[in-house]
Parts: sequence; C-alpha cells; structure tokens
Amino acid sequence: MPAPTVVVVVAKVTPDSGKYAYRISATVPRLVGGYGSLTGFELTFGRKWTYKDKQHSYLSAECPDGHFADQFEAVFGDGTDLVGTLFNSCRPQD
Repeated sequence: MPAPTVVVVVAKVTPDSGKYAYRISATVPRLVGGYGSLTGFELTFGRKWTYKDKQHSYLSAECPDGHFADQFEAVFGDGTDLVGTLFNSCRPQD
C-alpha cells in the first residue's frame, strides 16, 4: 500500500475580471507515475497590505447578509473540468 505524500506546489495569483478580482493557478505534478491521486489541498496566503488605513489581502471579504460565496474551477490533465461555488455562513460585523 503506498504511503500518503505531501507535495508543495507554488501557485500564481493574477488579476482577473468579473465578480472575483483574482485568479489562482497552479500545476500539480504527475503523482506516482500517473497512478497517484490528489485527495486534498490547502491554500495559505501571506500577502497583506494597507490602503487608506485599512488592511487588505487576497482573501479580503465582506459579509453583509450572513452568507459568503466563492467560485472555483479546476481543470485536470485529462481535460476534466470541475466548476462550482462554495457557500459558507458568516457573521456580519456591526
């Protein structure tokens, strides 16, 4: 039985148009000669900046109505596309 392995992949964040202002792109290398599978992933962002006395980051968001939505698209090497929207609850700030 193969052992789980961690692979670190650097992603590129680029400006994008539309509702979401940025696109995150990464290429995962072929795993175990093509016999491995991606079973999960984690994103970590460290870029922050201050503009007009407010702190911002690539994941700055607002929660006006108690719902947060984010769109994603994944394109796999075999041409399969996975597109969807993630919905989470959030707490509006007073």
